[in-house]
Amino acid sequence: MTDTEVVIPTRNAPAILWLTLTHLFAFNRRDVAGVTLLDNRSDAPGADAVLAWAASQGCLVVRHERNVGVWASVNRGLALARSRRVLVLTSDVLLGQRAVQALAAIMDAVDVPFLGPEVLTGLAAAPALAVPLPETGGVDTSQYNGACWMMDRERLLAEVGWFDPRFCVAYGDTDYVERMRLADVRYGVVRGVPCVHLDKQSRRAEHTVEEDTEMEIRDGGRFHEKWAAYPEILTRHPAVSRQAYLYAKQGWKEAIPQ
Repeated sequence: MTDTEVVIPTRNAPAILWLTLTHLFAFNRRDVAGVTLLDNRSDAPGADAVLAWAASQGCLVVRHERNVGVWASVNRGLALARSRRVLVLTSDVLLGQRAVQALAAIMDAVDVPFLGPEVLTGLAAAPALAVPLPETGGVDTSQYNGACWMMDRERLLAEVGWFDPRFCVAYGDTDYVERMRLADVRYGVVRGVPCVHLDKQSRRAEHTVEEDTEMEIRDGGRFHEKWAAYPEILTRHPAVSRQAYLYAKQGWKEAIPQ
């Protein structure tokens, strides 16, 4: 029996959540002890049906009475987990064959308790997930994956703590990585264990680009206030303008899966 559980914070975009779950079940089900969905008051058409289907597949579905944000949801998922390892997925990430097994094996072999797969971006990259897992190219400890990561839950909660729930949709992963750096805890990305991040797909599907941009800008302000005494950290993560956010999100042209 595997000792890895999966935690997925989610809100709306049910078709994309369905893609995430079907890929997880198809390619990694035998390597997962359980899946917990933390739903932040989804109200999109079809959301109830997808969450009910997930429950019928054995997922624990926790539905919040209000939108508490991504990072408070991750904390609740970590509190509910009983396994030593937890894989945190955003609800728009597709994992390749035996990716969970590969990440767990590498985590056991190296001292990197926060470990993510290599990220491919966009639906066009999805066919790469169906090929046999190649030889991994080692761990790049200069990077982290904020869309999908495996963590040694017990160790990181003891040495770094919980994710900061004051962040809503952005900067929670960046904040956590900086706290790991200060605690001298390593993180990394595994080459050769790819995942596909359907970045911006859910926002375009739900027509929430401007709303999400405002939340991310607020999160960025909170991040800069929190780390104001650490100029080297702010240099690594400079403020992003509203215009840059909107250009990046509205410029995404890939089709939304129907």
